[in-house]
Amino acid sequence: MSNHITVTVPADDKKALTAGATMLLTLADKLPPMELDDVDQDPAPPAPSTATEQQEQAASPAPPAGGPLTWTVPTVSDDKPPEPPTTTEATTTGPELDVDGFPHDPRIHAGTKAKTSAGKWKRKRGVDDATREQVEAELRQLTAIPAPASEQQEQATPPAPPAPPTSESAATTTPPPPPAATDEQPMNFAGFLKGVSGLVSSGAITMDRVTEVINGKGIANMQLVGSRPDLIPELWADIQAAAGQA
Repeated sequence: MSNHITVTVPADDKKALTAGATMLLTLADKLPPMELDDVDQDPAPPAPSTATEQQEQAASPAPPAGGPLTWTVPTVSDDKPPEPPTTTEATTTGPELDVDGFPHDPRIHAGTKAKTSAGKWKRKRGVDDATREQVEAELRQLTAIPAPASEQQEQATPPAPPAPPTSESAATTTPPPPPAATDEQPMNFAGFLKGVSGLVSSGAITMDRVTEVINGKGIANMQLVGSRPDLIPELWADIQAAAGQA
């Protein structure tokens, strides 16, 4: 049977606290010495880790004492250069057509050059039906003009690949020199208008004569020439010949 002692001391009375502590120490000195079994024992040490845990600990080096933890971040190797982006360039000899086969014409089509869900050019607002039908008739006549003969021949007969050289000719034949660089570019519609304007301004030809040449090719007016850029070289040659410049 154990005895319990309860001491009630005011917490703000230093003298009473000191007297209570002295009394408890006096009573403690009169008690018999404590046995070893009465003393709190330290907890048992943890069981040794298994062989697998020991291997994992050995494979992972411990960080230095007091030092920060570090992680290895994989990086992309610089040995292989990045692949360049692939680009596809569309090469066309004529203008873009809608589902009806019409090129874009700002007289009857919206300036945004957008198409409807059906694939037709969006209509320009404020155009009456008579004007629209007249322009569409001109566009049908324009698109019916065949491509120049030189262009048709190039499309019909692609150049044949060169024959592989024999062992004897490879040793004696020198490769042909590369083609000489030239700054001459195919004439576009802006260049065509500039050239015609220069001939008319110099008095070499009249605008009425230019219109006759264009109409003779089946083109209703000068503006429609921009919708058939494949015909510009031939038209320009005919206008120069009419002006005596050929």
